[in-house]
Amino acid sequence: MPVLPVGGETSFAANEAVVMRSAAVDVTKGVIAGARHWLMEEAPEATVAAGVRFIDVPSPRQRGARAPAGT
Repeated sequence: MPVLPVGGETSFAANEAVVMRSAAVDVTKGVIAGARHWLMEEAPEATVAAGVRFIDVPSPRQRGARAPAGT
């Protein structure tokens, strides 16, 4: 399943993706520029745009890439 962990630039940033990769294979990191912890309150347009871009772009598995062995 594709996963989009999103963090604020001055808070968790890309560390959200690092953590999620311990539980998921198809992880796309999302970082909201200028945001801290409260993404929807601090940068609602950028946060929604990140989600929309993620939904609109097929994941590697949807494009026909082979899943790693054991998944």
